[in-house]
Amino acid sequence: MRHARILDRLLLVLLWVGTGSAVLWQAAPLLTEHFLGIEYVDHHGTQWFYWFAWKTLTEHLSPLHTDLFFYPWGKDILQHTGANMLDAWASVPFRVLFGPVLGYNVFVMVGLVASGLAMGHAAREVTDDRLAIGTVALLGTVAPYVLMEAAEGRPTQAILLLPALYLAALLRTGRQRRLAPPVLAGVLLALCGYQYWYYAFFGGMVALAQGLWLTLRPPPGAGGRIAVLGRHALIAGVAAVLVAPIVVPLAEQMGEVPGLLQVQDWGLYGAEPTVNDDMRIGLLLWEPLRSATGFFVQDDGGAPVFLHRCNWTPAVLLPFVLLGWLRPGRMLRTPWLLMLLTSSVLAVGPVLLVGSTGVPNLVYIGLVKLIGPLQRLWWPGRAYAFVLLLLLLAVAAGLSWLGQRAGRWVQRVAVIALVAGQARHLHSEKLLPYPTWDATVPAGYRCLASGPPGAILELPYSWTQAHLYYQTVHGRPLLGGMIENNPVFTPEELTRLREENSFVARLIAVASGGIEADAEDVREEDREEFIDLGYRYVVLQEDALV
Repeated sequence: MRHARILDRLLLVLLWVGTGSAVLWQAAPLLTEHFLGIEYVDHHGTQWFYWFAWKTLTEHLSPLHTDLFFYPWGKDILQHTGANMLDAWASVPFRVLFGPVLGYNVFVMVGLVASGLAMGHAAREVTDDRLAIGTVALLGTVAPYVLMEAAEGRPTQAILLLPALYLAALLRTGRQRRLAPPVLAGVLLALCGYQYWYYAFFGGMVALAQGLWLTLRPPPGAGGRIAVLGRHALIAGVAAVLVAPIVVPLAEQMGEVPGLLQVQDWGLYGAEPTVNDDMRIGLLLWEPLRSATGFFVQDDGGAPVFLHRCNWTPAVLLPFVLLGWLRPGRMLRTPWLLMLLTSSVLAVGPVLLVGSTGVPNLVYIGLVKLIGPLQRLWWPGRAYAFVLLLLLLAVAAGLSWLGQRAGRWVQRVAVIALVAGQARHLHSEKLLPYPTWDATVPAGYRCLASGPPGAILELPYSWTQAHLYYQTVHGRPLLGGMIENNPVFTPEELTRLREENSFVARLIAVASGGIEADAEDVREEDREEFIDLGYRYVVLQEDALV
């Protein structure tokens, strides 16, 4: 027995080291100069947001509003993002210790490993098999979903530490009479919300699915129906109290939140992905029957189109999920299935693709019409986070049964096949080896870090969202900001300034190549207004004109 445990530990060490090396061998030498992932608009926004979180702590700024964008009117952070600051604040010690580039990379790596270990912790609720638990932890650390979210600059969604710990506490709530598990689950659910509000919603729906079934069919040792129902209600109560300071103000502003989906006409005949003023957007959906995740959009003619982006579920997992379903061990099979179906219905979003046919997901459509905050959810596919956690629970149960019935060597071969199969899948999705992008900020922006104070007008206007990241170096307020060319997310005052101030309008038009410079069309009072607002610098982005 002792010899077998040593072999299992050695195998896990080799698999963890080997997988980590395969993912990071290309990125490792560049971690001080490149960011992990690809250069993408969300990555620019995250670099800005993490820098802003650092400023809120060091300069005692409000995390709910900033005038660094759309100066001097500013941006309502609470209204736009829900002020999900938890992971951003957690990154601050890494930034202080290692600097903005290496600190971010170390934070992401630590976050993903911690998420995997938390998934292993949740797997302990269904098995004591250490090899199965360690394998699930590794598979969770390098799951395609988390690596894709991190690669595109979304550690807020990639780091599943809190959802995994919450799921473990939720499973204990269903089995044990003690009050500690539901209280802990409620605290963790609230923390999930402070990291990403929709993870809290998804987690709450999963708890509802488990709670309703176990109230009808309490497992042995869980107490009666009232006790089971009461513990699940306690989760909701604890979470509600803890999130109330932010959720109540958010609810009061719900009608003013930009980018709400137009769901009035969603129903049997489809769901058009449009928001305010019929603006078309893309909805991120998980389509299990197509083995795909992608964006549901409308083409120029208004026809619905699904744009394939990636596949989050390696096929190699599915036989072990089925085995875990057939031989669940301590896993409560029916509650697990109901939780999986619930999270799947959410992740599919308003349309389930069956071949090339879109079938309206009436359950999701009904929820969106009933629950106002879901009308701001452009990414229902992220409910896949809980699909992933539940699939890994079944994998752990399946591997455990395999070790007990077929023997340890068969189990070890299966573990190697699982990890190798997922690595191959990651390679096919261009996540192995892991990509990086150059963190170098153009010299002109670095120069702006010194000199007299003053805000910046960048030309051509709205040419690149990279200026969000560049602001973390120079620190000056900007005329534009995040999604600056979209009136839905832009202050009305700034739109008027751009369109009605002849000095600003002329600068923007000249830089865009639309007209030639002509000072005669510029009113002096407009130039003075621009200066009085605090603007002192105009930055011409040379690459846009080459």
